[in-house]
Amino acid sequence: RTIHRSGTQPTTTYAKSLFPVFGIDLNFVGRAEDLAAQVVPVVRTNLLDRADRMRRILRSRG
Repeated sequence: RTIHRSGTQPTTTYAKSLFPVFGIDLNFVGRAEDLAAQVVPVVRTNLLDRADRMRRILRSRG
């Protein structure tokens, strides 16, 4: 809840590190999107960006 107090850049870096790139499925992506509604805007933006990327990656894998 207070992650954004350290500034935009550290918050962005930390938020991106929370979203794995490997070993996830669309269920995980959906949960991340649901969680995004509960966090501060800078974290929400990063979560939704990563979720969008992973959704496209998973779709392309078939």
